[in-house]
Amino acid sequence: KQWYQRRVAITAGGIRRGKFVISQPASSIMKLQFALLAICVAQSFGIEYKLEIRTGWRQNAETDGNIFAKLVGKNGKVVNFGSLDDPHRNDFQRGHTDTFTAHSMENVGKIQCIVLSTNTPDKWMMDKAVASSSASQDKVYFYNQGMFLSSTPSEGVSELKLCEQGTQTYYITTTTSTDLHGGSDNIYPRLRIIGKKEKSTDCDSALIPLL
Repeated sequence: KQWYQRRVAITAGGIRRGKFVISQPASSIMKLQFALLAICVAQSFGIEYKLEIRTGWRQNAETDGNIFAKLVGKNGKVVNFGSLDDPHRNDFQRGHTDTFTAHSMENVGKIQCIVLSTNTPDKWMMDKAVASSSASQDKVYFYNQGMFLSSTPSEGVSELKLCEQGTQTYYITTTTSTDLHGGSDNIYPRLRIIGKKEKSTDCDSALIPLL
């Protein structure tokens, strides 16, 4: 009994990668060949890693400089995103979120850390990053504590390594006094939340825009 398949479409990481049109009935050997071809094409694109990065709210948090990123897994393996750049938009703007993807044959296992770096003096401050991969349904969250990235030492650090800090989000509501001159257009408070277990977390002004 012959099997006839007109078209074979191959996808990897949820993205259509190729299409093959078949004009002749396929034998059992041909079916096996096409199956192996589909596996090889899918594997050639490896695992898809995704980074969602939000730039801070602080004044001058945006940048037009070069930003590089890599993810480090608990098994020590690394996925290098290289230069983060979306050619279709002006990325790393104040308060905006940008998404970047990378494909790798390496399975880093559970994502543990993100390493951000720059080679330009135009400083930039990340607010939050969320990392994920097609090999896992887990998302890993990284929060910056107000540190700027810059190749100029007086402006910030040229490399910033952040490791998994959990997924808990704290919300703080502030009320400005109605007294004369009680408001401000240029203040960046630092707050600390302390729980009953004496554990604390610092809340940088980048996470608390005062309107």
